[in-house]
Amino acid sequence: MLVIDQDRCLVYEQKYGEVTPTRVFKDFLQEQEITLYVCRAQDPQTKGQIEDLVKYVKSNYFSARLKDGLSVDKAIAGIPKWCDRKNNAIRLPFHRIPSLSLKEEATYLKPLVASHYSELSCPYTINSVDKLGYITYLSNKYSVPKILRNTKVRTKVYGDRLYVYEMETDRLITEHVISDQQNRIIAKEEHKRKESVSWMEYRDKLLREFGCEHMLHFINGVLKENPRYKKEQLKAIYNFLLEEHPSLVFLEKVLAFCVADHIWRYHVSEFEEVFNSMKKEASKAESIDKLQQSLRDKFPMEVEARDCASYAARVRQLTMEG
Repeated sequence: MLVIDQDRCLVYEQKYGEVTPTRVFKDFLQEQEITLYVCRAQDPQTKGQIEDLVKYVKSNYFSARLKDGLSVDKAIAGIPKWCDRKNNAIRLPFHRIPSLSLKEEATYLKPLVASHYSELSCPYTINSVDKLGYITYLSNKYSVPKILRNTKVRTKVYGDRLYVYEMETDRLITEHVISDQQNRIIAKEEHKRKESVSWMEYRDKLLREFGCEHMLHFINGVLKENPRYKKEQLKAIYNFLLEEHPSLVFLEKVLAFCVADHIWRYHVSEFEEVFNSMKKEASKAESIDKLQQSLRDKFPMEVEARDCASYAARVRQLTMEG
């Protein structure tokens, strides 16, 4: 759980107890798999001195020192000692010493997992996945899902761990504890399992019966996003298409939308949602076309065609009358 004060950079709205984080902060929370606890506004009993930290420092530290003629540089230099004194004194709102409380709470704190939001401070390294499904870091080989063989991935190192991300989406694929030995092969059990043949059958059926331009791209996305449920996902998509019997032209439009950059709809529920939405829009457009054609058939309009000479004669007539 992450406990924060209300901040417009992090919280868009809090209404009736329902917190709406900003878009980027919400993505960060989902990436880290942590819940959010937002303190009440203007309620110092729930936060202690952190309620108005800047005002607290200005009124309790800078006001007295700058008033006595102390230079700004010397005032700033004295902040650490002042913070130590304050953090080791009993705070009246909750009758505890902050430094001691921090030591107790630190045992419950968890480190953040690797995040693509820290890209500036810790850049990615691009690695090639070999034909056996391994990447090389220093002198060791580390496994990745076999579906990524002969592709490229991004890696980051945090402490003693190696994190592997997808190239296109920056989605975390897997992580390994970095070995302190050399020339070792480190493989996870789930990466050693043989690929199931059953999901390949549905892949082949989709390509054979619904083979349009973006189908293979879409299938690869489904396999990457659902490594544990490849068969179930492909089977559901295949059965859905059998029921719908879409034209390849329409299906291609749906798949092109699903695989577009920053959209990426690679789950069967998302695919069905896009399909049904575009089907509804296409049905509306078809109904309008039929209505227009019906009106043209019911009320035909015949326009008399005249040659240019008749228009020229009419212009001369109007000129003479004017």
